[in-house]
Amino acid sequence: MASRLLLLLATLALLFVAAAGQEGNNISKPFNLSCSTSDNYTDGSQYKKNLDQFLAALPTAAGDNGWFYKGSAGSGPDAVFGLIMCFADHDASDCLYCISTASSGITTACPGSRNVSAAYDACVLRYSAAPIPATADLGYVFAEPLTTIGMPLTSEAVLDAWVPLMIALSSGIAFDSSRSFRRSVAYSSTGSQEMEMYGLAQCTRDLNGSECSTCIRIYAVRLGKLFPSHTGCSIKGYSCYLSYQWVWEYHSRGAILDAADARFKGELDAREMETVMVVGLWCAHPDRSLRPSIRQAVSVLRSEMPLPNLQARMPVATYEPPPDAFYYTSTTVTGVNSSTTQSSMTITTVLPK
Repeated sequence: MASRLLLLLATLALLFVAAAGQEGNNISKPFNLSCSTSDNYTDGSQYKKNLDQFLAALPTAAGDNGWFYKGSAGSGPDAVFGLIMCFADHDASDCLYCISTASSGITTACPGSRNVSAAYDACVLRYSAAPIPATADLGYVFAEPLTTIGMPLTSEAVLDAWVPLMIALSSGIAFDSSRSFRRSVAYSSTGSQEMEMYGLAQCTRDLNGSECSTCIRIYAVRLGKLFPSHTGCSIKGYSCYLSYQWVWEYHSRGAILDAADARFKGELDAREMETVMVVGLWCAHPDRSLRPSIRQAVSVLRSEMPLPNLQARMPVATYEPPPDAFYYTSTTVTGVNSSTTQSSMTITTVLPK
């Protein structure tokens, strides 16, 4: 009876999570939009035709180039210049979905605008009537604290890992032609846990090493000021992305039954209990690309497939709130030839609606 109940509950949970994920995937909103408001194009104009051509080519062009593309469409005064990049902590399906929905929906979000910048959960899109310079945009459009670990960490302990990690990321990415660089710094705590601080830095590939490194250094300083009490943070902009968080490893084993509901009073099968827990961890893996399909999970629960071999070290899960979970104020930036209305985040904590 107990094993059947566990199997039923686990299966229902999997179906619920899958349904929730599918519902969320139907929504693709930018965190921040910058849409020019002067010298707009009109439907049927040559600029609109060139823009449609450029946007339609993005999913294939970016997919064939490691999820980054910078190019143009048309020539002369109606030429369109743009770029798109997928953030490195998203898998291929997330990248394709983001690029496809962004390119198909951006003209609705910014109708008539010739100069647009938009950042999404998984990608960033920019296009303009002038060539996009290969210089880093040092502003940011989204920043958040990540889930922290429920264990005491002194400021000195955090800095002992954080400072060398930021140095390694900002210097290492300058020599990585992909402009995507990962590094971790070990830290040993007391007790049964060994810890590392893991970091990811990324820039658009049109930036040279110096521009990229400068952007990451500035982002590191900003995160330190925005979230001084957090051991994991993330910041995204139109040119750069920086994220860091703790990962940990538990050395204790054989305590699987300790997680069981006390009302079972020990009357359960240890193997079945382990199976349910491992499948649950598998489905909740922080790396979405490593999560199973419903069919795979149910097959393991039915003992039709062996248990997955999950890695001992798991990154802390991150949760990105919807764009409208933040309060924004509107500012106006005026250039020589155009006026741009741009939203900017004025607070740095997630506020429930």
